[in-house]
Amino acid sequence: KTDATMTLTATHVIDQMARKYTREVKGTITSADLATRTITLNLKGGRSQSVIVPDGTRIEDQAGADFGLSNFDDLNVGDVVKVKGTLDERTHVFTATKVQIMVEPNDTAS
Repeated sequence: KTDATMTLTATHVIDQMARKYTREVKGTITSADLATRTITLNLKGGRSQSVIVPDGTRIEDQAGADFGLSNFDDLNVGDVVKVKGTLDERTHVFTATKVQIMVEPNDTAS
């Protein structure tokens, strides 16, 4: 009927903007904040991306071995890293699940 009122009871509501997507980014660390466990990357094209590195995130070298690289202190300004994780489309917060150190600044001096 065109004059009828209908009530719908939802069992699930999905906010499409709240989705988290698996992503991978590569860039140079321009800052690292131990208190918030956040690094900032300079990405290709001059953009920057803040990345939260939660406790327990795997941090490894270029070959994929951790060789003791297991804490946030191993991430240094100037390191080129590849980060895998999730990006929250609403907040633009990138949370790392793995950080791979591709090049350390002192590696390029030799």
